[in-house]
Amino acid sequence: NEKGKVLKTIGKINSNFRMKNFNANTQPYYFLLDSDGKQLTEPMAYNLNVNEFIAFLDKALVK
Repeated sequence: NEKGKVLKTIGKINSNFRMKNFNANTQPYYFLLDSDGKQLTEPMAYNLNVNEFIAFLDKALVK
C-alpha cells in the first residue's frame, strides 16, 4: 500500500483497493469492472432491494 506495508490478506487487499479507487470502505460494496479494470457502472453499496440490484447488474451488460 501507500505506506509501504505488505497487505497479507484478501480482505486487506480488497479494502485497500476500495479506498484507493472509490474512497469507500464499506461492505458489501459492489463495483463492476471489465477485464482491463475499467469501471462499467457506478458502484453500489448495501441494498436489500433485489430489483435495484438486478438493474445494477443489467447496466454493465449494456456496456
